[in-house]
Amino acid sequence: MNNSSQQHFDLQNTQRAFAYLSDKQLRRMSKLFKLMGSNALITLGGKLAKFSLRLGLPIPYFFKNLLYRQFCGGENLEECSAVAQQCAQRKVLINLHYGIEATDSQESWDHSFNENMKAIAWCAKTKNAISLSVKMTALISLEILQKKQENQALTHEEESAYNIFKHRIDQLSVEAKKADIAVYYDAEESWIQEEIDHLVNDLMKRHNKESATVFNTYQMYRRDKLQDFKDTVNKAAVEGYVVGAKLVRGAYVVKEARYAEKHQTLNPLHDNKESVDQDFNEAVHFGIDNINQAAMCIGSHNIRSCERALAKAKEDAIELSHPHIVFSQLYGMSDPLSNNLAHYGANVSKYMPYGRAKYLLPYLIRRAEENQSVQGQMSREHQQIHEEILRRRKG
Repeated sequence: MNNSSQQHFDLQNTQRAFAYLSDKQLRRMSKLFKLMGSNALITLGGKLAKFSLRLGLPIPYFFKNLLYRQFCGGENLEECSAVAQQCAQRKVLINLHYGIEATDSQESWDHSFNENMKAIAWCAKTKNAISLSVKMTALISLEILQKKQENQALTHEEESAYNIFKHRIDQLSVEAKKADIAVYYDAEESWIQEEIDHLVNDLMKRHNKESATVFNTYQMYRRDKLQDFKDTVNKAAVEGYVVGAKLVRGAYVVKEARYAEKHQTLNPLHDNKESVDQDFNEAVHFGIDNINQAAMCIGSHNIRSCERALAKAKEDAIELSHPHIVFSQLYGMSDPLSNNLAHYGANVSKYMPYGRAKYLLPYLIRRAEENQSVQGQMSREHQQIHEEILRRRKG
């Protein structure tokens, strides 16, 4: 794809991106992103936060009052409503997520299920809430999923929990369809992902006959996921259902490497970022080429990937508002990208977690740790904020 076709889309316009923020709010955001660029602060703060959580102590101010405020919709759905209204003013959609993960008791799974059912009801009455993200490990233990993937026998108690879990993810899918929203089942570690794929593909076959309600998540940092996505779409064309696909690069690089080393297995991830980018972009293009068979959520903070997707859609004469193309970024990050995508009429959503701060602490630590290099997302965003502050000063 040549660069000239991409020059029609300016996804880095800071004036459009930050028009909704006052000068005071912009300066506050600038200070936060500058703090997040400090390796020492994030490393020490992350350790202190984990220590505080383990001992039941108050969560450090930096995480609870700064990061939580920036990256989370609120403690409850009522607080999320105010944030949703603010996003709606910018023509930005909501991908809601109840922020709890890696739970290990039936009581916690019951709680997570009930909260997700409430979240679906909230989405149904919130005009710009179009989807709900669900982590399987909030509804069942990782150990049970791993046993199923490895064809190990479950205990009677585990079998009972697994059957309840299967019924519940079906219920969530049914209720999502009634509410006219999508439910994205998140990808997780490779040692449970095969079981998750099996479960979600089964849900898609049953609930995506006419439109895409159920979405599986494809992590393109895995060598096998591009072909898996293509095979699933081709199979769906034969069997008569629509594939829902959330395309992302991936989130468990360090854990995957450690697991492969510990168990002396092949690391399933690509060797370099260039290969990941190539597979991600090819998956997006394949999805656009098969737009009637595949509904995509393009989960990316990469400006070039989003430019290429826009250009591909334009090249194929597909409206950017087509319901099978939704871009998505994390709430609190990449506002220049999200708001500029919305400016061009694309569907763009924010992945917005909510819940008590102690439940969201692992998520906040990941947000703080994942992009601290000079080339990282935080550095780029801080630079864009700085550029907008200077632009305003010049008048």
